Amino acid sequence: MEILVTLCNGTYYMETFKVKPIYLVDANYCFKNFKRHLTLVEGAHPDINLPEDSYYSAVMKTQCERYKLILSYGVDAERDNHDLVPPGNYIDIKTRHQINSEQNKNNFRRYTTLKWWSQAVIAGIPEVICGWRDNKNEQVILSSMELTKTEHLPLKAPMMVSGRRFWEADACLETFQILLDNIKDLIKEDDPRIVHRLELPEVKKGKGVKKRLQARRFKLLEKRQDDYAILPDWYLREVLWIENRESRQ
Repeated sequence: MEILVTLCNGTYYMETFKVKPIYLVDANYCFKNFKRHLTLVEGAHPDINLPEDSYYSAVMKTQCERYKLILSYGVDAERDNHDLVPPGNYIDIKTRHQINSEQNKNNFRRYTTLKWWSQAVIAGIPEVICGWRDNKNEQVILSSMELTKTEHLPLKAPMMVSGRRFWEADACLETFQILLDNIKDLIKEDDPRIVHRLELPEVKKGKGVKKRLQARRFKLLEKRQDDYAILPDWYLREVLWIENRESRQ
């Protein structure tokens, strides 16, 4: 994974990019139809020919131990409940292939639950809905649905011989803090024009993966040499009161 970082007035601005593999096309189509059904007004029928926005972005402020974070999060859906306020009414929607082997079950409990939890817990999303899909007659079909509280996802991680789970919430949050410390140590130039590139090395599954995940750190790559900027001129001028780039040149 690669992230872009700009340090400006003591605040770190970060962006991440993720390329979706081609083989996820059918799964994404299934996800969009699943979302259409979940968010329908009662008694209505979905029009599969209409364009579908997979989510809308919500800006959230949260405190993660010693760090204050402002993040943009893609919200899949929200409950129609006036007693709940964002993000308490937000829901993450997922689809996953039906578990049909012990290996698939083990991989889901070890890795997928961690991914879902880490995405939802930082943003304060309280629930995750999963549509379990299956392939029948060369078609992707949703066979069942499961609702899980975000706080319960760590309990799905398998128990190890040591008596601890394969992943634990406290240890993951501590690792997150260490990675944020790592970014602060690597990025020292406070300049809105500079975009740094950081790479978090991929960790392959297998023996010792837990320790390797906890030990990995960002690597500082070459700075971006193009005109791309995380902070646009209007933000520098109107929010931070910094003169725009044209006037500096």
